[in-house]
Amino acid sequence: DEFVMPAKHFQCAVRRRLRLSAPGWCRAFHGGSSSTQCQHQYPSGKICGAELDLYGRHAGQCMVGGLVARWHDELKDWLNGWIAEMTQRPVAAKPEPYVPEWNYTVKHRNGTEEEVKAKLDGGFHLRNGRRAYHDVVIASAWSTNAQVLHDRSRTQGLAAEEWVERKHGLYKPEKHPSATLWAFAVESLGCPSDEALLLLKTLAPSDPAERARVLKEAHYQMSIIIAMRQAELLMAAEGTSLYGRAPSKFGMKTLQAALDPPQS
Repeated sequence: DEFVMPAKHFQCAVRRRLRLSAPGWCRAFHGGSSSTQCQHQYPSGKICGAELDLYGRHAGQCMVGGLVARWHDELKDWLNGWIAEMTQRPVAAKPEPYVPEWNYTVKHRNGTEEEVKAKLDGGFHLRNGRRAYHDVVIASAWSTNAQVLHDRSRTQGLAAEEWVERKHGLYKPEKHPSATLWAFAVESLGCPSDEALLLLKTLAPSDPAERARVLKEAHYQMSIIIAMRQAELLMAAEGTSLYGRAPSKFGMKTLQAALDPPQS
C-alpha cells in the first residue's frame, strides 16, 4: 500500500493532534533540543527565522521553503487521479486549465488594478456531460485575529467553508453558467469542506458496496496526504529534514526507504 505513513511522520502528526509542545521535534534526527526559530529555508539557504510557537501553528502554514505549495500539488494530483478513475475520462491538469470567463480584478494598495487569469487545478466532465472545474485549497484554522479564532473554534470546518465561499466569490457562477466550480477545501488538520465531500459522493459509484469501498479509500488516502503535509512542515521547521530535503514527489515507498535504510 503506497498510503502508509512512515513512523516518524505518524508520531509527529499524533503529537500535533494531541497538542504536545514542539510536535515537529524528534530526538532521533534533530538532536539537542527543539528550535526556537523556524528553519524552513529559502532557495538561497537563508532560513525563515520566525519565532516558533509551542504548538506548530507557524510551522504548519509557513510559506518559506515550498512545502506548502508542494503538498497543495500532491493533493491536487491525487484528486485529479481519483476523478479520472471515477469518470473514466482524462482530467485537464497540465497545463492548468485557463478559464477566461472567471478572470477577476484585484485592487492594490497603491490604487492600481490588475486582472488575474483564472487558472484552476483541474477540468473534467460530470456524468451528465456538464463541464466542471475544481480548485484545491488547504486551509489553516489558526488565526491571529481573536474573533476569527473564536468563531472557528466553535464551528468545525469553518476555515474550509470560508475558503469555499471565497473561491465562489472569485469564480462567480453567473460569469460562466455553462460550467460548475468545485472548491475542494480541506483544513490542515484534516477536516474537509462540505463541498469537497459532495464532490467525492457525486463521482463515487452508485453500487452500494463499491461506493462504500471507494469513499472509504478516498477519505483514507486524502487524510494520509494531509497528515503527511502537516508532519513535513513541522519537522522541517525544526531543522534539517530527516532525508536532506523533502522529495520532489509524494511516495510512501521512497519516504520509507529514506527513513529505514537497509541494515548492514
